[in-house]
Amino acid sequence: MRQAKIVLNSMPFFKNGTHERVFNSLAVGALPLTNKNSWFSDNFVNGEELVFFQKERINDQVNELLADEIKRKEIVRKGHKKVMRDHTWDNRIDQIIKWYLHD
Repeated sequence: MRQAKIVLNSMPFFKNGTHERVFNSLAVGALPLTNKNSWFSDNFVNGEELVFFQKERINDQVNELLADEIKRKEIVRKGHKKVMRDHTWDNRIDQIIKWYLHD
């Protein structure tokens, strides 16, 4: 992923969840091109922090993103910032501790 500019993330069976591939790609500077689901829609801004692929346009989307390095890097920068702030393993353990102590 460190050598990739774009990482494809397809999870057709995850209707309301994520995969660490999205977090890992943003953490190392690659842009996740992922299918849309409710979890991603609730937690990321499409076109600003990651990109939702459209099956019928995926080749065009990849080519457009590779042709506009400034845009691609800006999306990765914003997504990276969100991942580091909200979606690291340290964040998750803090969330689990809070849930455990408050329930």
